[in-house]
Amino acid sequence: MRNLSKLAPPMEVTAKRLKRFIVVFPDMQTDIHIDLFDHIPAPHYEALLQKYVLLHLLTTSFKQLSPLWSKVEIFGRMVYFTLGLGMTYESGWVGPEKDKINHSAIEQEYFRDTIAFGEVAYWEEAKSIILGTGCPPSVGGNIDKRTNQIKLLTKCHVIGRIASPGFVKFGEDYEKKQKELASQNLQITSHSVVFVERKVKISIDGVYVVATLLETRTADLIYRALPMKCSIVMFGDCFYFETPVKTSLESNMSKTVFKIGQLAFWTAQSAIVIPYGRTPFSTDDDENPRLLEECNVWAEVDLKEYNLPQIYRSLSLSNAKVITIEKWYGQE
Repeated sequence: MRNLSKLAPPMEVTAKRLKRFIVVFPDMQTDIHIDLFDHIPAPHYEALLQKYVLLHLLTTSFKQLSPLWSKVEIFGRMVYFTLGLGMTYESGWVGPEKDKINHSAIEQEYFRDTIAFGEVAYWEEAKSIILGTGCPPSVGGNIDKRTNQIKLLTKCHVIGRIASPGFVKFGEDYEKKQKELASQNLQITSHSVVFVERKVKISIDGVYVVATLLETRTADLIYRALPMKCSIVMFGDCFYFETPVKTSLESNMSKTVFKIGQLAFWTAQSAIVIPYGRTPFSTDDDENPRLLEECNVWAEVDLKEYNLPQIYRSLSLSNAKVITIEKWYGQE
């Protein structure tokens, strides 16, 4: 049996988390969450990673093009898909310490022909994202015995890690389906995939707004609990609804005064709060909604796309009105 205990190695330094993206497999009715690196997590490279240009291009392009639809390609238990983005890696660094940087060590660590289970790589020649969900059919034995990592056909840029715990089983299930279809002279490579930012669709009386999740623990828990259907409770130009999510206040992400467009999570009541104007707790000096107590910020609505005060005031909201919140992939 393969030893899968050595997955993506733990970071030696806490890397700032960028946008978490979701790789959705509609035909499989599942998704995989991935976190892209902000900088290379190695101890003496902390100050230099302004110039790992590929990562900057990838994260910027993903956000601009999200959602990005493609086709799944299966190679044994390994899943990859083409982005269609003509990006290349630019070598070299900037900053006062560039002469002290061990370039070869960084290249060896993050540009290689192996990836650990759970890592995410960018295959430059094919303009594709590779997910380390399992082994390809046969590439010199599949596993590098020295590192216990998956062997690739060519060197690729390691750009992130899979955040979903069940990704190994996902690769196994995909391989199983592929073999079943192959026995019937069919192929599974026609399945679609969408690479998208984490967003939610919030609907009342057939009218909806879309919010983009922040990179917080609260956002993770809410997204995992979707979909939800609840009854709202009004207080001023604001409403809340209870959820099954349990969490605590997050440092630097909790407050009582919110900007319109920011969505709150009231930890004491396990409730999502959507303020769109003044509340009974607002004072004469408050320009923004004030809540009863500190709540976590977990998502934001683009007010240029969705004018929350105008939308919600036009609905004549009242207590017990039903609201639904679900994952949003950019298409109806």
